[in-house]
Amino acid sequence: MTFNQLSPIKMKNPIPQTAFDRNKDLRDFIDYLTLKELSESTIREYLIRYKLFPIDNITSETVNAFLIEHRGNLPRAFVRNYLEFRNIYNIKIPMRTGRKKIRLPPKLTEEEIRRLRLALYKRNIKYGILFEISKDSGLRRTEVINLTPQMFNWDDWGKDQTKPCRARIIGKGNKERQIIISPDTARRLKNYLKPFIKAGVIRMNSKIFNITAKHWWKILVQESERVLERRIKPHSLRHDTATKWYSTGDMDLMDIKNLLGHSNISTTQLYLHPDEEKTLKKLEQLYDKSK
Repeated sequence: MTFNQLSPIKMKNPIPQTAFDRNKDLRDFIDYLTLKELSESTIREYLIRYKLFPIDNITSETVNAFLIEHRGNLPRAFVRNYLEFRNIYNIKIPMRTGRKKIRLPPKLTEEEIRRLRLALYKRNIKYGILFEISKDSGLRRTEVINLTPQMFNWDDWGKDQTKPCRARIIGKGNKERQIIISPDTARRLKNYLKPFIKAGVIRMNSKIFNITAKHWWKILVQESERVLERRIKPHSLRHDTATKWYSTGDMDLMDIKNLLGHSNISTTQLYLHPDEEKTLKKLEQLYDKSK
């Protein structure tokens, strides 16, 4: 992304040319954010805050005043990135107070998964396939709805359809990674695609599912509340998949971080449900040894 590409964002007041060249500062800041591989939408949001931030008078007091007036995670993220960009490290961003404790969504049982899958397939086959891909891969809802047929390695999978099928996706922050779906999900997806591709409704480089992220969220919540009497969101499936991978004991945190497309391993840790049963069994073994 370049400065010119972001020109549709109009400043209400012209940026003055002073000893501190704000035009140059803005261009350099955009380049900095682009190098960090932030999405175009995130950069646009940061630039909205940029014109409100006292960039020519940065002190602890002005930063605190800005964050009091502009609450939320986005203004704080903007300030943190801008201070890093300006190499200002003597100003600390105040800790947020009164934050809610992060609670993980309850794990889905195998029976709940079965019932929810059937309900989604009954409503529409594409919702069932969306659910299965999400459960297999741990994709974000924006990633799963943006899948295209050409992302999947159909040639390799066709040689042995008893094996999982790989796909190469472009995820958050324009980062590329590979995912895997089960053989059953791959077969259902391919059968679903055949008539649409033959009719020219879906091309190899077009989206598989004609659905928005908001609509997929709404469908999943509606069906889960109806059949399970509790709310399951697309992000809940991502948490559940991460926990399933970790509980096998064959994957470490770094493996799961890469599969989920996280930048920071601490984010991955927040996704995992502690295996209470496994912990209790370990404790019981300790008691047995002490006898």
